[in-house]
Amino acid sequence: MKALFAFGLLILIAFLGSRFLTRRKNFSPFFFIFHTGLIYLLLGIALGNKGLNILSPDVLEHLSPLLILGLGWVGFVFGFQFEKKYLQRFQRKFISFSFFYFLIFLLTISGLAYLLMSRVIGLNLPEALSFSFALALLFSLTSPTVLDVILFQVNKKELPSYLARFIVSVTSFWGILGLAFLVFFTPHQESSQPCFWWPLCIFTLSISLPILIAFLFHRLTRKKVSEEEMLLFLLGLVFLCAGIADSLGLAPLFPTMILGIAYSNMTRRQEKLYPLLLNTEKPMFVVLFILVGALWQPQFSWPLAWVILLLIVLKILVLIGLISPLTSLLHFPFPFSPWYGLCFLSSGVMGVTFTVCVYLWWGLTLSQLFMTVGLISVICLDFLSPWVLRLAVVCNKKVYACLDEENQ
Repeated sequence: MKALFAFGLLILIAFLGSRFLTRRKNFSPFFFIFHTGLIYLLLGIALGNKGLNILSPDVLEHLSPLLILGLGWVGFVFGFQFEKKYLQRFQRKFISFSFFYFLIFLLTISGLAYLLMSRVIGLNLPEALSFSFALALLFSLTSPTVLDVILFQVNKKELPSYLARFIVSVTSFWGILGLAFLVFFTPHQESSQPCFWWPLCIFTLSISLPILIAFLFHRLTRKKVSEEEMLLFLLGLVFLCAGIADSLGLAPLFPTMILGIAYSNMTRRQEKLYPLLLNTEKPMFVVLFILVGALWQPQFSWPLAWVILLLIVLKILVLIGLISPLTSLLHFPFPFSPWYGLCFLSSGVMGVTFTVCVYLWWGLTLSQLFMTVGLISVICLDFLSPWVLRLAVVCNKKVYACLDEENQ
């Protein structure tokens, strides 16, 4: 009965809260936490066993399908945007830019995180290696939520702004792919070292099965079906794929992303369905964030605070320092301001879902520690993003305007 009450309460909060998520007008940096949905993390903590205990561990166990569905829906909507026609609008050098950006980020953040985890926190070698790799993947992710709002206010139609949105998506794709490798090829803390072929088979299955499901669904819905009916069918399809992934011990974010990519390139209704998916994801985000907040047991300490601060500072420095060398290396046809890299600062929804996927997969020893580092980092980065994003876009507009004047 308590689980049923909690479920009804979540639905009510999702209905009311989704009306205030990512509103594009009158956006104020001081109220960013309402626009990005991170306020619901705090609400989840208040409803969890550290607060009102409405979402107690027993209730959360009964509501775990909602959590899996939320993670799967984020992955599906994210993958659904990668339609072939959309990717063909951009030159390959922009995809190369996102890959090198991701790779350099991975090496830099993982190196510092390893030193901090092994010396400041005191983790042993295997724990420090896996922890630092997961943190590097987390910090490489970027959420378009705040970026979309700022670009809408400044000037979304400008080419550098349009490219920022594209690079954000592709870079996050590399990050989720890295999550898949982390889960498949890193031994679980509570299990023995598996043979190499078994993770490889599971990895192949996690790619091939969503593609097969998408193909069968596409064939069954080729006849005329309304967009509303398609949305309901897709919800069940994502639930099926995420449930299979969870049963196999996989991160639901990756297979559902493959499902979204596969189906968006099969259907002819991509342009009609995508706006419906974006509207549907808002109540999903509210429920997901509340459940994540209830699962989170913050473990604060001053060494941990210094670790988070150093990682955030390093991310900002890398973002500023990467732009000029990479654009010169790849021979971009137009210059970018070094501040342009701050467009990729926010982690938002992608950071939260990534953190939860690692939490669900990892052993109990490090799961809450990683969740604390991950969620505090996401909140801090999203707090900074509204201010620095304006600076990044405005500075790049000046560089772009100067280039136009020189050409004239």
